[in-house]
Amino acid sequence: MNGRRKRHDKRKTGKEYRFSRWILQHLPAAFRRGWKHFLEPSFRDDSISSLENRMALEQFQLRQITILYRGLILIFTVILILTITNCLTKKFNYTRNSFGKGEKEIQLELEDGEEKEEISFILEEQKLTKDKEEEIFSGFFRKLKKEIRGKNRSLQAVTAPLNFIEKLDGYPFMITYEPEDLLLIDWGGNLGEEGLKIPEGKVENTTILVEAVYKDYSRKQRIPVRIIPQRKKALSAFERFRESLNHREASSRDRQIFSVDTSWKEITVKETSRENLWKMPVLLLGIMVLLLLRNHSQIGEKKQKRHKQNMEDFPLIVHLLTLYMGAGLSFSNAVERICKDYEKGLEARERRYAFEQMRVMNHCLHMGLRPREVCLEWGNHFQEKIYGRFAMLMTQSFSKGAREIRSMMEKEQQEAFQVQIDYIRREGEEASTRLLFPMILLLFITMILVMSPAFMQFYGI
Repeated sequence: MNGRRKRHDKRKTGKEYRFSRWILQHLPAAFRRGWKHFLEPSFRDDSISSLENRMALEQFQLRQITILYRGLILIFTVILILTITNCLTKKFNYTRNSFGKGEKEIQLELEDGEEKEEISFILEEQKLTKDKEEEIFSGFFRKLKKEIRGKNRSLQAVTAPLNFIEKLDGYPFMITYEPEDLLLIDWGGNLGEEGLKIPEGKVENTTILVEAVYKDYSRKQRIPVRIIPQRKKALSAFERFRESLNHREASSRDRQIFSVDTSWKEITVKETSRENLWKMPVLLLGIMVLLLLRNHSQIGEKKQKRHKQNMEDFPLIVHLLTLYMGAGLSFSNAVERICKDYEKGLEARERRYAFEQMRVMNHCLHMGLRPREVCLEWGNHFQEKIYGRFAMLMTQSFSKGAREIRSMMEKEQQEAFQVQIDYIRREGEEASTRLLFPMILLLFITMILVMSPAFMQFYGI
């Protein structure tokens, strides 16, 4: 079952990296040798056998090439789509907000040769149809008359001040009032001097001009307004475009879609928001670089993790060898016993590099190699110097008696545990150093929380 799964994974990996392997094989030979020489130190101690070492290095190279070419394909595809879209786009379409939703600000970039300018204009909400506008204003004024009368029975029998409200519930209009005769009704809706002195049997008729305004929607009574344009100075090309744009916007408010041409006379028009889309390839390139760097950083993390495990396992290995050899077992039998104990719980825990090298050493001893050579080779596989020193000590002990070997092993065991204690103490000191900045930050926050009420009270905030 496991064999079939491994063959399936291998076939799947082969298909996935087929193109990457082709690229790797067609790279310049000098570049391949330089890249491999650069990566070999990081993978030299990463596997048990040289075959697995080479396979791991090749898999890493294939993953890096896969990330690189897929990222480049994605970046080129995005650039191509943006270029085609930009070439085919002759108009920028904008959707107006519906009535009551407010205006929308549009950003454009104008280009005339080497001269550039960024402009913005307001796209008003969709204009109401004439029938809908009449319906809204009719209902508005009908309800407003009931509110204006205030405490009076009606507007035809006014004996108390009127209620000049500025806004009517349910309508967005701002309301202003202009009394015809301020001696009868003033600006606040109160009765004026003549309004308070009207003799019995006489009635004074007056009017109030009510204006309801919401953006471009307004209604007045009988008072016409006439506005003439001021003399205009000579406009630049950009100002003429802005004026044309505002005129077109005002004349098309009954349509929901508003279009802006990409060119106007000698001016080139660009949409400011679309300029940011060209930053997407740069962002994808940055992500691709981060993924490549992440793979390299994982190598360092593996080496650091293996170093920590080796430092933790060294006292245990020395202790077990001392225990078994002190009980009368030979060096080869002690190594075999350690390997058997390690293999029993291998399914329940992860592999440990130091014990995996012990298994390699046990295999070499069973093949008939000399213990002295095997022990030296075992010590050379570790970057930690304590393993090499221990291997040298073991080779020297092979030529001495059992009692002297036991004494040397016990001394080495004590030194190994002292090394572990020093390593744990050093890790604790590093951890306390890393916690120093969060502690200072918490102290600073606490000082702010304590001093803030005093500052607020002092400055009257």
